[in-house]
Amino acid sequence: MIDTTALRREFHKYPEKGWTEVRTSARILEILEGLGVPRILCGREVLDLDLLAAGPGIDLSEPARHANMERAVAEGAGASYVERTEGYPGVIGIIDTGRPGPTYAFRFDIDCLVAKSNSTFDFNFFLHSIPSIGQMDFLIHSAISLYLCSFLL
Repeated sequence: MIDTTALRREFHKYPEKGWTEVRTSARILEILEGLGVPRILCGREVLDLDLLAAGPGIDLSEPARHANMERAVAEGAGASYVERTEGYPGVIGIIDTGRPGPTYAFRFDIDCLVAKSNSTFDFNFFLHSIPSIGQMDFLIHSAISLYLCSFLL
């Protein structure tokens, strides 16, 4: 059984901006592997690097990826899982039932919004302990992702 509450809290404690989600990707990889998902793709397997090279503001250079990998490990992601990402964000889990029928794909956003925390909020979801200052994960998309993912598995 997946403790979705604990995972939601963990993911919100370590928000990552778009294209830097190495810690989150490594943890998703670890979780899917632990659940017995038979085929998991990550790193270069899930990205079109030529297409991304043309994207504005996307830094997937070797130094940026290395820095993101170091940060991910420092924030508690397993080093072997971080290495498997090659410093690239994104994970694909493939479950083939072997039965005929339709194919379903589910996509989940794992990046945070860049925003300044505001101590006047009536609720405090790990704002006091977020190491990535200036970044927040506003709960909704990742909570939906976790609950749907736990339902599917």
